[in-house]
Amino acid sequence: MSTMRVSQETRERILDAARELGYTPNPVARALRRQRSNVLGFVPRSDRITPYDSPVPFLLTVHLAHACIRHGYHIVEASTESTSRHGEDDLVQFLLGRHVDGVVLDSPDSAQEVARLIDHRLPVVQMIRPQHAIKTPSVMVDAVPGTTEAIEHLVEMGHRHIAFIGTSGQHPVDRLRLEAFEHVLETHGLRRREEWVVLESTYSAANGYAAANRLIETPERPTALFVTGDNLAVGVLQHLYERNIRVPEHLSVISYDDIFAGHLVPPLTSVNQPLNDAADRAIELLAADIETPPGQHEQPQSVVLSTHLVTRASVRRLSMKEQAHIAVAR
Repeated sequence: MSTMRVSQETRERILDAARELGYTPNPVARALRRQRSNVLGFVPRSDRITPYDSPVPFLLTVHLAHACIRHGYHIVEASTESTSRHGEDDLVQFLLGRHVDGVVLDSPDSAQEVARLIDHRLPVVQMIRPQHAIKTPSVMVDAVPGTTEAIEHLVEMGHRHIAFIGTSGQHPVDRLRLEAFEHVLETHGLRRREEWVVLESTYSAANGYAAANRLIETPERPTALFVTGDNLAVGVLQHLYERNIRVPEHLSVISYDDIFAGHLVPPLTSVNQPLNDAADRAIELLAADIETPPGQHEQPQSVVLSTHLVTRASVRRLSMKEQAHIAVAR
């Protein structure tokens, strides 16, 4: 194919005429020339229920849509419900039928789910809870910095009797929150009390309610509580309200996610997950993978974003007298 060179003066005249006529490049024509659809597929996690029960996947959907716009893509969502009903082939065929350039997976259920897409030569980026057995570009959020900051904050506020409500999930993302909690306790010479570590099967308001009930029924109550999800915290606050246990007067509470923590009563101190940044990096990685010629791909890049603590009104500083009284009583 030959190319034609034009002088700078001619180029400027052409650009001026285009601006005067209001011309903008046709993205469809560009996509056809590059043999691209400029459409990405998004497969959400299978346990989305309601915004309050599943705040992370719902908000991630919004952020991914905005990130696609910023990067010049459209996005289509593939229903995981239809996959469970008709089989994994249905998901793959849906995506292939939309001629997607690549796929974003939010916390895929299995390595096989990822492998099937790769087998059809679809570029894939995994998010939040990737299947590490399948090497693809991935974006994760590191729970350790924010969780460590949260427990350190409780200790600095005078709390030595700190409880934990989380889930029993086996993915490293879930385990790291508990491990970070335990590490801070150990660093300060504080004992982990088994009755103050309550693990539910999944993240939900109902499970938060049940976990709070188990915790409050223990013979001795903690003075502070770390809850590993805003949705769990909703159920915790409901139960505490019914038991006339005020936050933070009777119990200090910190949540994880910081999605709607600031809109609860009281506004909760919370560990912030940078989901907007995660979505943006995922689209960046996928776009780069799509544009890389076959055979020139390097080792898949893994991006890990940090969490941080946002302080609000749900943690009370214990007085020296209160700390001494609790120490003597226990």
